[in-house]
Amino acid sequence: MLNTLRPFTAGAIAVIGAAAVITGPPDTAPRTHDALGAPSTAEVALTAWQNPFVALLDSGEMAENYVFGGYYNGAEGPTPGAGEANWPSAGFDQTGGDVLNFLLTQQPALGNYFYVGFLENFAAGAYLPALQQWQINVADNISVVLSGLNRAARDLATGQWAEAGETVREAFATVLANVAARTEALVAALPQILKTFAGAVIGGTQFLAAKTAAVVKEVVARLSTGNLEGAWNAAVDGTLGPSGITGALLNLNTGAGVQTGPILNPASDIPTNFVPSVRTAVQAAQWTLRGALEAEPTVAAPPPAAAANGETPTAATAAPETLDVPDAADAAPDAVEALAADTAPDAAGAAGRAVSSGEDATPHRGAAARDRAHRSAAPHTGRHRS
Repeated sequence: MLNTLRPFTAGAIAVIGAAAVITGPPDTAPRTHDALGAPSTAEVALTAWQNPFVALLDSGEMAENYVFGGYYNGAEGPTPGAGEANWPSAGFDQTGGDVLNFLLTQQPALGNYFYVGFLENFAAGAYLPALQQWQINVADNISVVLSGLNRAARDLATGQWAEAGETVREAFATVLANVAARTEALVAALPQILKTFAGAVIGGTQFLAAKTAAVVKEVVARLSTGNLEGAWNAAVDGTLGPSGITGALLNLNTGAGVQTGPILNPASDIPTNFVPSVRTAVQAAQWTLRGALEAEPTVAAPPPAAAANGETPTAATAAPETLDVPDAADAAPDAVEALAADTAPDAAGAAGRAVSSGEDATPHRGAAARDRAHRSAAPHTGRHRS
């Protein structure tokens, strides 16, 4: 009887086994990991111990860009993501960061940036504009004196003794009037320069202290929970990485500075939510001094040639034609007030109006416009971290 039932029993077992295989769920990799208690590949990547050399290399790339970066994203207007691309880990990813990034290229009081790399800025003349203007002023004054002496000599040669003396007097009066006007403008610009440097030093020190305290707090918090790996990663990133103390030092020195809060109204929010870097303070001082050195006397002395010929000075001869250059100390507030006239979503349009007015008021921005046109013709590749 057993021999009779054996074939039926074997067949039944085979059918049941086949049904189990067909209807049972596949044994996928996640289920295998769950069964064995092993972490997945994603979990391993998220919990890997940070390599300090990689963090240093990331900071090294930032340092290289701040020295040699021949690019500036968002120089033509507020561009989404341009601020963070130019100045990584500097808070420019917050509200208004792209507007601030754009204003850095337009306003003397904010550094008048041409390039991210400060050596590129130096080559473009962005570091010594005050010295250049001083040299121009010296050459002009020497020319005025020599022209006056030449005319006086001609008067003496023709026996016009009184005219010769008057020509010399007027030449030196013109030089003294120029010097007095520019000295007055320099004195008026000093408060803005000192304020920017104070913001860079005091604000930078406070930000660095807060950053250090935050790193220490994070490491201690991880250690208190027994998370050694998390404590290690927090220490490495916080001390060596671009988002840590090393990155903060770079942004506060060779970068543009650090945005510490949202910028909705540039006129009021930039002074409170932006810590300028030492580099920004130096560049701002140069451009502010240049604006002061471009000042002209309110009432210019008549040119020696016109006085010698007995001509009545006209608007064309009384003073050389110049564009109206606003006080550099007030340049940034004027432009950012134009930006603040509209709401935040219309910041790009308002910024455009600020540029058009700013370029009309500052003749030296013409070279910057030509330079930026050249840069925009060739897209930047591989020079910054996105």
